Amino acid sequence: MVKAPDSDDYEDDWDAWDKEYEKYMDLIRNLIGIGKIFNWIGAMVICIPLYVLGISNAKLDWKVRASMLSAATALVVATMIVTMFVTYPLG
Repeated sequence: MVKAPDSDDYEDDWDAWDKEYEKYMDLIRNLIGIGKIFNWIGAMVICIPLYVLGISNAKLDWKVRASMLSAATALVVATMIVTMFVTYPLG
């Protein structure tokens, strides 16, 4: 786990604490960005086959195909909501 710099360690030099805190926040933003990328990759690994099979497989009943397309769309929307609104305050 990454810990934020303690302000008690930098009582005499606030500029050094500010630099350490900025490095800490940059690390947090980078970790959140990497998490967003993995989140989208996972969603696409699930959604792309659902879209392809829902569009191209004529052997399936139209109800199954419509369910596949709507499930994939719902997953994309849910992923967008999670990645945009849950991590919004941290960048």
